[in-house]
Amino acid sequence: MKTVDEYGTREYNLPNVDSIGPNMDLDGQCDYDTDCPIGFKCARKLKVCVKR
Repeated sequence: MKTVDEYGTREYNLPNVDSIGPNMDLDGQCDYDTDCPIGFKCARKLKVCVKR
């Protein structure tokens, strides 16, 4: 996956120095499509918004 803004434009971010460990955020970014911006849907298994 690639990081994009709410309009689908690619974002280029430097790696976070605190991102070495596993992702312990069990809540995720979304549970339903309505949790995501327009033009995105919720990938429920990964709990992230992805561009349609």
